[in-house]
Amino acid sequence: MEQKLLDSLRVVALPTKTNFRGVTVREVALFKGEQGWAEFSPFVEYEDQECAPWLACAIEAATVAKPHLYRTHVAVNGTIPALNDEADLERVVNSFPGVKTFKVKVGTDVAMICIALM
Repeated sequence: MEQKLLDSLRVVALPTKTNFRGVTVREVALFKGEQGWAEFSPFVEYEDQECAPWLACAIEAATVAKPHLYRTHVAVNGTIPALNDEADLERVVNSFPGVKTFKVKVGTDVAMICIALM
């Protein structure tokens, strides 16, 4: 099974809409198992031990049958980086059509508030 996943492995570089934590391009590992495609894309500064559970989840997603479906959709949120310019904030919010909840990063990510757009 491991060899099959490795043989299907593709790495793509995706530009981000905003500079988040100094990142403007995310590298994403995509691989395909018996249950479909999965992705793994930790930030480069994370240690292997911290990333291991995320990789295990990605492998599970590609190889283990999905559980019974209880919902047909899940609302997502956006993240607003530390910005002070109102036009920049509006541009970020408007770049997520349909998103009604945003996380606003404050300081060192220790303090975080959520806002809901009605």
